[in-house]
Amino acid sequence: MRLPPPRCSFTFLNGGLFLPRNEYNVFWRFAYYMVPSSHALRAMTMDQLFCEPADCPTFIVPGTGGGLPVDRYTYVSGLMQTTVQRQWFEWGMTAAIVGALVAVAVFALQFVDHQRR
Repeated sequence: MRLPPPRCSFTFLNGGLFLPRNEYNVFWRFAYYMVPSSHALRAMTMDQLFCEPADCPTFIVPGTGGGLPVDRYTYVSGLMQTTVQRQWFEWGMTAAIVGALVAVAVFALQFVDHQRR
């Protein structure tokens, strides 16, 4: 199934990758929680980029004083505002939101009359 461009843009814009949760306007924060891609993105990112602190690669984050060395997992978990221990919660939220959207769609289809009169 191909998503139309406006819906695709809305989904990925509110996925939390470009704009973290705390930087949303309070009025638009519902979109962050309502879109299942935000929860799925956080669960996949934490699972794929998790590493132990001893062998985790580091990189320099530009800033004042020439930059600060940060390991990959610390940087990504701070950006996504979650941890690897919460990945199953994020997958559960994804499934619950998708299930609720499907239930609403099925319920709404009961009121659609496809017969021509």
